[in-house]
Amino acid sequence: MKKKIGIVTDSSSGLTVKDFEEMPDIGFCPLLISFNDDETFDDDPRTFKQEEFIERITTKKQLAKTSQTPLGRTIEIWEEMLKKFEKLIFIPLSKGLSGQYSTASVLAKEPNFKNKVYVFDSNGVSIINYLLVKKAYKMAEVKENNVNAILSALRNIRDNYIAFILPNDMSYLARGGRITKSAAGLSKLLKIKPILTFDGTIDKFDTTRTWKKAVNKALNEILKFHKLNKNNTTLYVVDAFANPTLLNETKSYIENYEFSNVEYSKLSNVIAAHTGLDTFAFISFNINEKINL
Repeated sequence: MKKKIGIVTDSSSGLTVKDFEEMPDIGFCPLLISFNDDETFDDDPRTFKQEEFIERITTKKQLAKTSQTPLGRTIEIWEEMLKKFEKLIFIPLSKGLSGQYSTASVLAKEPNFKNKVYVFDSNGVSIINYLLVKKAYKMAEVKENNVNAILSALRNIRDNYIAFILPNDMSYLARGGRITKSAAGLSKLLKIKPILTFDGTIDKFDTTRTWKKAVNKALNEILKFHKLNKNNTTLYVVDAFANPTLLNETKSYIENYEFSNVEYSKLSNVIAAHTGLDTFAFISFNINEKINL
């Protein structure tokens, strides 16, 4: 007998090997990572380890590029999941960063998937999508919940977050077309620390001259988002495999703000390929419930 609702996501959500063990029924469409245009891997933590990714882009100085899950693979994964579930909810990365959402939306209208697969417009990536997936999976395990109830809960999370990105090397974002090469070059020349916002797409917010000021500026804006009610907020800190010195320095600044809870995690490979190492993201949600990692 089929289960009611299955959850599918892609590798932008940053699921770990442990997550797959805890969510054995999760469907997974890995994005692709290619190096120097001649080697391509599924961005799947069970088969492509983060240690290899880091070694390739640091020690071996290889250029990493990413691409969508091949259409044929997505079809296969959806078909396999529909053998076990009556309906599916697919949570891909933001449509502002990739064509993954648009491709899946078109596919979901095909006869085999129409009214069976629901593609959620996540407007997010990394920890945002990770929390969406965890929430959806937990709700799907409750028989009384239906697709509309789950989608409504996901929209509540998606529509109530604030996110800042603090890159240390703008060349990665320039290479991917997220910012102009001239802006990246100027930032490096003047030793400017940029602060970027993320709300589905990446935009410039402000600049400072030191890392401390950049972190403090982002955290102060998050507190404004919460109307200075810092006792009722969780701060999510996601880094792109930051070096220990920078990570500890950043933690010391965060400790001054006395957030009610701070959760730390790592960016997924496919996102770190675009942001560069030592990038930090600060995310917080203005919702009543606390979502655990």
